[in-house]
Amino acid sequence: MKAGILIGSGFAACAGPYGFKSLADGGKGFFMYPIAWSIGCTLGIFLLFSNGFGKVKFGSKNKAIKLLTKAGFVPAIIVAGVVGMITGECALPDFSGVTSFWFNPIPGLTWVWKNFSILGVGIPPLEILAKDLPMAIMCYVIAFGDIVGGTAFLHDTKRYRQDEYIDISPDRTNMCCGFRNLIEAFFSPTCTMSGPLWSAMTVSVAERYKTGKENMYSIFGGSCTFNTTKWICQLIVPLMALIRPILPLAMAQTLIIQAFGSFYVGMNMARTNVERGVAGITAGAIAICANPSYGLFVGIVLCIFIEMINMNREERRANVEEDIEVYVNSMKEEMADIRAKDAEHDAKKLAKASR
Repeated sequence: MKAGILIGSGFAACAGPYGFKSLADGGKGFFMYPIAWSIGCTLGIFLLFSNGFGKVKFGSKNKAIKLLTKAGFVPAIIVAGVVGMITGECALPDFSGVTSFWFNPIPGLTWVWKNFSILGVGIPPLEILAKDLPMAIMCYVIAFGDIVGGTAFLHDTKRYRQDEYIDISPDRTNMCCGFRNLIEAFFSPTCTMSGPLWSAMTVSVAERYKTGKENMYSIFGGSCTFNTTKWICQLIVPLMALIRPILPLAMAQTLIIQAFGSFYVGMNMARTNVERGVAGITAGAIAICANPSYGLFVGIVLCIFIEMINMNREERRANVEEDIEVYVNSMKEEMADIRAKDAEHDAKKLAKASR
């Protein structure tokens, strides 16, 4: 089911408004910015995931390559924005409304305090809380998918570095996210940022962390630097005016990078044919259903009926071990065939050269 959640979130990103959805259906991705979107997404995936670039970035002493490695997918966003403005797919920046360098957040925070926070509006009556309960449960189910994704990304990342121990605890993530949202509910609710995970940022930081200690000393420092830089940049008014025309394009690139990371992690999590089947149906339901929680419900039901009924933990573990053994043996046979073909090819080349 966890694999299905990740794969489904990837499919949803690709099929959503910032992916390949048509303009007639409200698409803001490929069909709105065909040239800039294609170049930006390709470059972003290349910088983060390419095998060829990975060979270079993990040990290169070249300053330009090291800078690209440290910058994550930001260069791809810049290139896509420039291409979009040149091709006319994105509007040029409008600085006419810029009256100061630094943004003053106090008036906006005061308005939020009076109109959104519990201390400003007051505690709502019980009937409103009761009506909101289904929405709260739905939000938690979606947040559960975020936590599953973040946990999988970090487990995949920690394999690449032995110099730092990453303590991954979904329970602690739940508590931290809950405390944060509770504090925000009293003072300054941020409804659009109340999830536990920003997938594209997590993938970007994780991919840079994998390149070694010289590029990112600690994953905690990388995450803090990313977020600190983000909110400082948000306070610089001319910078916000500069990037405002390309924000939908940047969002599209972010989601496609998230989709790529979700695919490669999710597919590795399914270990047996039964798990792959459950993951596929769960992913399809999450991607197609208007409410992702329906897809999660489908995954839970499938897990119970297909994997758990009349099967104890030892039997399920034995099935996993058997499937992994079959997979490893098939890979060994495939590698032996490849080596045999390579040896035959080399022998033919040697014989031809000797003539």
